[in-house]
Amino acid sequence: MQISKLVNETTRLESAQSEVERQLEYIETQQRDLGCALDVYEKQVSAALVEITGGTERRLADDERAKAYDMASSLNHQLDDMSRALTSMIDDVNRMSGDTGRVADDPLAQVVQILDAHLTSLEWVDRNASDLSARIDAVAKLQDNVSAKLDIHHQGKQSGLLD
Repeated sequence: MQISKLVNETTRLESAQSEVERQLEYIETQQRDLGCALDVYEKQVSAALVEITGGTERRLADDERAKAYDMASSLNHQLDDMSRALTSMIDDVNRMSGDTGRVADDPLAQVVQILDAHLTSLEWVDRNASDLSARIDAVAKLQDNVSAKLDIHHQGKQSGLLD
């Protein structure tokens, strides 16, 4: 009976582990996509500083920046939720295992070690998502500066000062 419970619990935890791995892969993919998008935005802003462009391109860049920021914010919330769920799961496993002096051959202890490693990975992903969010904020500030310069340029052109 005890072995049957352990087998069932191990199966359940393996399923949970698979789900965590799948979610980690999804988050890593999103983070790579956000990193690529951020690189593109940084290049666009640099190009805009070298050559002042029209208002249409600026609005498009503003829209893209807003989308990237929303995506980073969503990713951050997902990471927080996953971190809480994983912490809760590890606490449950620790409570069920009871004894803190676990044997290395205990399958439950091995699952807990794997889940601990996943938690560490999620924390790393969370830190990198925060860094990515900070980079997006920096690009947004740079974009605002470019927008202000463009506005000054267009106002000067309209008043005939730059002709």
